[in-house]
This record gives sequence, C-alpha cells and structure tokens, in this order.
Amino acid sequence: MNARIRLLLGCLCLINALHVNSQCVSISYDTLFTGLGNATTQLTFPKFDPSLGTLQSIKIESQITLLYQYQLENHDINAINYYIYVNRNDRLEGAALLNPLFYNYSRYYGPIYLAPWDGVFGAGADYKADGPFYVMNKTSLSNTIYNTADFMGPGIVNFTYNTVSSSYATGSFNNYLISTGNDTVRVKLTYNYCNSSSLKADLYYFRVQQKDDQLAELFWKVDNEETGRTYEVECSVDGKTYASV
Repeated sequence: MNARIRLLLGCLCLINALHVNSQCVSISYDTLFTGLGNATTQLTFPKFDPSLGTLQSIKIESQITLLYQYQLENHDINAINYYIYVNRNDRLEGAALLNPLFYNYSRYYGPIYLAPWDGVFGAGADYKADGPFYVMNKTSLSNTIYNTADFMGPGIVNFTYNTVSSSYATGSFNNYLISTGNDTVRVKLTYNYCNSSSLKADLYYFRVQQKDDQLAELFWKVDNEETGRTYEVECSVDGKTYASV
C-alpha cells in the first residue's frame, strides 16, 4: 500500500492518504451589505473547524449590483457628442490572504448629443438626465485560495472590503456632470474539504519541524503499520502543483 504525504511549503502540511471511499464536500457562509458605491466595510466569517476533515481550498465570491444616475449639461459654445464612462473597483484584503483580491469594471454610455450652452442651468437641449439604471446587475467574481492555514481553527477570519465607483464625461472639458450610485454586494466564502473518511484511520500523528530556510523534518506515527507500506512525500509552493521529493 502506498500513502502520500503532501506539503504546502510555507503554509500548511496536509496528509492525503489514498482511500477509495473519500468524500469531499463544502460549507458556505455569506454576507450582504449596501452603500453609495464608495465605502470600506469590515467582514467576518467563521474559521474552518479541522475536526470536519481536511481543508483543500477556499473560494471567495463577490456578487455586485451597481445602480447609477446622472445629470449632464453641455457648457461649450458648440454642440457636443458626449460619452460617460463609469468605473468600478473592488478590493478585498485581510491577514488570511497572501495578496489582496482585486476586481475592476468599466462601462461607457453614449454618444449623448447635447446642443450648445444656452445659459440656463438644468434645462434645455444642452441638458440630459438619466437613471437610475444598472451598470452591474449581480455581476459575479470569484477567487480560489489554497493557503488554507490561516482559515482553520477556532474563532473568525477578518476581511476589509473597499468599493470605489467613479464616472467622467468626454467630448468637451466644458461640461457639468453630477452622478450618484447605489450598490449591493454579497460576499460568499466556501470551504472545500474532504471529510475524515478520506484519511487513513491508523495515521494519528503528524508534525513538521522547520530546521532552517531550506530544511524541515517530518514526523508521523501510525497504528498497526502494514508490511510493505511505502510513503511518498510531495511538495508544492502554490497548493496546486505537487512534485515528489
């Protein structure tokens, strides 16, 4: 019988023994918040309970809805075809993430034909108001994370979610643009794990001790060691690709 020990360097040591009856499942948590398109929101989720099984990966999803409305007036002496550009930037960061997660979205509207400036604010053929309308309607983004160590154990995992929405008009610098936005963001965290049946029942102890930057020692114990069993050690730096050492 062959047993495989996989090491995620710098993050977590995982023991994956081959077993025909393994079962992998997931558990999810989500939260919803609303705002005016520009905000910083603190999020918390429960950490993964290691007694449930072996955590394989974490999926973080954001579902974004952005409503936008504007008033645009041409203050140029000439008639202008304008375009309005709406930009959206989302950033999720936290101690459990190796790097912040980014999402950028842009959309434009036009051409918007406006007559020359008539000297009257908020009316006439040189003025247009529109909205609210959807710039983003439940637009989804997702990232899968393999550095599982910081997501396990008792307590919670914390994130900071930043939203930045902006817009501008092109065609002439002589314009007057007023815009507002409203957004709804749903953030979902999913733990993908294999339950305890996927681990060999006789492997009850495993420890890694770092000796220096290049050397680590592995220790494990089993009950009722089987004759002829061999162990294969694999290493990975990203949690996706493993190679035997």
